[in-house]
Amino acid sequence: PGTPRGGYRGGGRGAGRAGSRTSAGGYRYEGEPPDMAFVRALRGHTRQVTAAVLDPGSGKLYTGSQDGSVRQWDVESGVPGPTVEVGGEVDSLLLEGGWLFVGLHAPPPHPGGPPGPGTIAAYNLASGATARLTGHTGAVLCLAAAAGALFSGGQDATIRAWRWDEATATFAP
Repeated sequence: PGTPRGGYRGGGRGAGRAGSRTSAGGYRYEGEPPDMAFVRALRGHTRQVTAAVLDPGSGKLYTGSQDGSVRQWDVESGVPGPTVEVGGEVDSLLLEGGWLFVGLHAPPPHPGGPPGPGTIAAYNLASGATARLTGHTGAVLCLAAAAGALFSGGQDATIRAWRWDEATATFAP
């Protein structure tokens, strides 16, 4: 088996683009698994895409980027949906319990400096409610949910746990 190149992971910009058309009109890249074929490119972000999460129930894909936006896409058609400016570079995404959680960090205060404070932007997809969870001092690199809690791992080498507080209708550390 060859080394996977381009198309579905790795390879970087312009690398490994040698491939062939499939009978279904898609494109197969060298090293691509036989049960996987390139379907379409989704274009719209202006900087690197850093996170993606799929909602299998709705057929929507959410992507986050260093351009400070989260975009929604229809998986079947590739048609873009709403775009939300989240106020920082996106590092991670999690879809859980009807909420879309976006781990991000503020741009460096000065060029070449360390990232600004990390934040989790939370969007309730049904009600439209939003929340901002603060506490990390750098990028929020990963998100997970279990046992009714949200966990965030940060560049500051901490893991934080958050729970929904019914009384205040907010997430509490």
